[in-house]
Amino acid sequence: MYAGAWWLLPASSHWQRDVLSPQIQLPQGFVTGLSAPQFCQDYFLGIPYAQPPLGKLRFAKPQPLGPNPSHKVDATQYGKACFQPLNTTPIITASDLSEDCLFVNVFRPSNLPHGAKLPVMVWIHGGGFAFGASQLYNGSVIVEQSVHLNESIIYVSFNYRLNAFGFLAAPQLAHASTGTLNAGLHDMIGALKWVQENIAAFGGNKDRVTVFGQSAGAVGIGSLLVAGGGHYVKQHNLFHGAIMESGAPGSAPVLTVSDVLPWTDIFAAAAGCLSSDPSIISCLRSKPSEVLYHASLVTLNTTDPAFIFNHVVDGFFFEEEKRAAEEVRRGNVADVPIITGCNLDEGTLFVPHTFNTTDEIVNYFRGSCSLTISCNSSQQRRLFKGLLGLYPDIPAIGSPYDPVGVSKDDRFFGPNNQYKRAASLFGDVVFHSGA
Repeated sequence: MYAGAWWLLPASSHWQRDVLSPQIQLPQGFVTGLSAPQFCQDYFLGIPYAQPPLGKLRFAKPQPLGPNPSHKVDATQYGKACFQPLNTTPIITASDLSEDCLFVNVFRPSNLPHGAKLPVMVWIHGGGFAFGASQLYNGSVIVEQSVHLNESIIYVSFNYRLNAFGFLAAPQLAHASTGTLNAGLHDMIGALKWVQENIAAFGGNKDRVTVFGQSAGAVGIGSLLVAGGGHYVKQHNLFHGAIMESGAPGSAPVLTVSDVLPWTDIFAAAAGCLSSDPSIISCLRSKPSEVLYHASLVTLNTTDPAFIFNHVVDGFFFEEEKRAAEEVRRGNVADVPIITGCNLDEGTLFVPHTFNTTDEIVNYFRGSCSLTISCNSSQQRRLFKGLLGLYPDIPAIGSPYDPVGVSKDDRFFGPNNQYKRAASLFGDVVFHSGA
């Protein structure tokens, strides 16, 4: 799940990299960024927030960087994006990808007074946990608008591991001594801890941090809200407000390791490892990054990529037999102010336009784990027919909504109304009900 516009940074020829370059002393090193006087902003790009997740740290929780004050950190360009398919945006190319991709970016107004403590907004990008990168979203516009409104903020963005690198659901990773499930979600925690430890040096207030994200980014925020039974965010002061667009803790059922085991087996085989081998993680860690990247692409091509490498039940973010939406209703969720919402008619982005009958819609949803607790439930067909009874095939009533400014006969929806019914159902179940 991914959508959104992005803004590229201004041409590098306009950046100042001389004595005007902003510099920050952090425990991990001496950071030199960029000054953009035409925007009255400073940029600090591509700062590592954790050790490179390579070798023994592959599939492990992100490890913090040790202190090294004399180390020089060049923060004048974005770090590498995490490994992902290249068919989603022309902005990212193969040369932009790396397994060493855990970088954070900081945008701030220039000439902050000493001791400034601006509110902080931390952006978490979307992309279905399969693609996306922080450099696709330029926070300069947000900083500019905040200054214009006399409510200046500091904008932070970061990368987190994607696909098999961040969401491999191998049974062996359920044991802490081997690695971790949901490594990409743990990256989010690692980045937010970095903000807590370092944002004051940039003029930010670590006690006024708002996270905001879209699609998978919002689902990630929702995952953090319910982590540790809803207590982890407050215990570690990770953030103090959350904005979730098109995603929530209960946007879709969280699958178990066994649910996705067939795809894990495909990935392991494509990487040249035996899924039945108890030492499979050691085998996968011995492979070059490019081999695992190719194996992840092979696996993603086998079925709907949204369900192959995704968040799973792990006992920390999500517990077995405890649905996230129910945990929220019980109050097992971080008590912070929240803004949440969805795009209008969002289901139209995800379902095929080719439906002609109700049975075709039912068969489509039966083959999708996005709307089910179990992919093999014998009650699925009855469930979906019951749901579609609430979305009747009556074009005159809009089934159930009229697209804003669009005729009912518009080619986008087709002549038989079935696509519109399916889009309505998908949008309500996956997006609106979760919000």
